[in-house]
Amino acid sequence: MKKGIAITLALVMMVLFVGCGLANQLEGTKWEMSETVDGATEKLVFNFQEESKLVLTVSYSMPEYDIEESFSMSGSWSVDGDQLTISYTDGVDTITETATAEIDGDKLTLTVTEDGETEKVVLTRVK
Repeated sequence: MKKGIAITLALVMMVLFVGCGLANQLEGTKWEMSETVDGATEKLVFNFQEESKLVLTVSYSMPEYDIEESFSMSGSWSVDGDQLTISYTDGVDTITETATAEIDGDKLTLTVTEDGETEKVVLTRVK
């Protein structure tokens, strides 16, 4: 009897562990980041949809000059361990980027290393 309970608990824990993977944490969520420089604000929103579909929305505003623009790009996303790969088309070219991803509550940290330099980008969950 005890052996049956131990096996059942082990299976439940395994299902819970697999269910909490990065892909499951991203699917169906939106994450954003914004930056303001010299009065101009740029905002990026990553919408990780089902079936590995991605919608990347870029907004740009410069209130001083009454400028406000926004556009979206379609793409895809995939996860391999802690590696998040996104691919999107900017109208002409297809861009593919891979980053190490870590979720801590409502913060998604993407770490990208390119040409020997490492950059961290922190996004906030959109509720």
